[in-house]
Amino acid sequence: MSLAVIRTAIADALNAAGIRCSSSVPDQLNPPQAVVWRRQIDYEQVLGEGTTYQFYVTVYGAANTRAAQIFLDECCEPDSVLVTTLTAPATAAAADVDYIRVISAMPVTVHDVGGVSYLATEFDVQAVG
Repeated sequence: MSLAVIRTAIADALNAAGIRCSSSVPDQLNPPQAVVWRRQIDYEQVLGEGTTYQFYVTVYGAANTRAAQIFLDECCEPDSVLVTTLTAPATAAAADVDYIRVISAMPVTVHDVGGVSYLATEFDVQAVG
């Protein structure tokens, strides 16, 4: 288990499920698109029993449009393709962790990327192994 393996497994699973996703910050966004961001690591947890890596999966919709709002709302549903793909046993197996869970979805906000404003939602994701 490593950060790179987990990030790649998350991105690959979302891409296979039809949600464009990058395991690292892309040179250019092409919404709708998700990006996997590493959050802080609690080294006491990492060095103790079990390892927990925390990530944000940020989903970007198109510029400030109604369609982007609808898409982001759909991603937030508990049975959405995004949530079920992230928490699927196959995704955890590819990431070489015991399980992956989605803790929460943050409010929709406007993110400025390269001078373009996008609506986005961040999902708080944990990979535990």
